[in-house]
Amino acid sequence: MKRLICDIPLNIANVQLYEEANLLRKIKPDLFIGHTQSNTTAEKMGIPVHVVFNSSLSYIGFRGVFEVARRLFRQLSCPSLNKKFPEYIKLPYKASWYNEDPFKYIKENTK
Repeated sequence: MKRLICDIPLNIANVQLYEEANLLRKIKPDLFIGHTQSNTTAEKMGIPVHVVFNSSLSYIGFRGVFEVARRLFRQLSCPSLNKKFPEYIKLPYKASWYNEDPFKYIKENTK
């Protein structure tokens, strides 16, 4: 795992769901921005999500920035749906997994 300024973990890879669940539990983000298929883990953990590359949303120019900001504002203003998910949906990982390093299986290139 690489560290950047402000001790932010960086993992450039196609994250496995078990790694993502572990990392999200440790970081406890206010918002998860990801691809449609990767948002499900965050949603199941009660974290508000925003889909990147939404085909109906233009990310270009002022209008695109405004639209993304508007959607994020609405999402974060009313997080009740996300808070209810963990009551009904449980992730399949054992409690012991969350005590492990989420990058346990990633080997660093030391060259």
